[in-house]
Amino acid sequence: MNTLLRWSFSIFAVSLFANALAAEAAPSAPLLSPSTSLGASLLAPALTWSIVPSPRKFGAARHLYGITALSATEAWAVGDRESDEGSPLIYRWNGARWHEVAAASVPDSYLSDVVAISSNDIWAVGHQDNVGPDFSVTQHWDGATWTQVPSPNPSRDPFYGENYLSGVAAVSANDVWAVGY
Repeated sequence: MNTLLRWSFSIFAVSLFANALAAEAAPSAPLLSPSTSLGASLLAPALTWSIVPSPRKFGAARHLYGITALSATEAWAVGDRESDEGSPLIYRWNGARWHEVAAASVPDSYLSDVVAISSNDIWAVGHQDNVGPDFSVTQHWDGATWTQVPSPNPSRDPFYGENYLSGVAAVSANDVWAVGY
């Protein structure tokens, strides 16, 4: 388990994320734990954490790996539904509660990170399990729907081919970066 620390705007934030590269949070924006197994999220409004209820469906393992926040009333979190043979999971925070938003339909896929440039320009990355090499996954939110966007898959090895994207960052709408292995 990794521990990520951030000191920003006089707010000290600690988040524990398993297998995550980064966590982002604007002041007073919600910050999620890596798994909703406790049915709770964490919020950093000052120098202390507060528990914020997060969506939970009993019997379905849901894991969250990446988060981004535009404001205290708009944040996004991504992950997967373990019990659905790998199905992407996307939640949106409206300032009061989390709502599930339909991801682009990509079978056997997982999302590991998300970055927001604006309310209608958000990117999520991950991977798709396949027989043979796994494929990278990039999805884009245009303000209304998530769509799959083709991305390179440099590894073609039929036995050990891994094309996992695990992190994403953006400088602007025309300058988005993804990292993986």
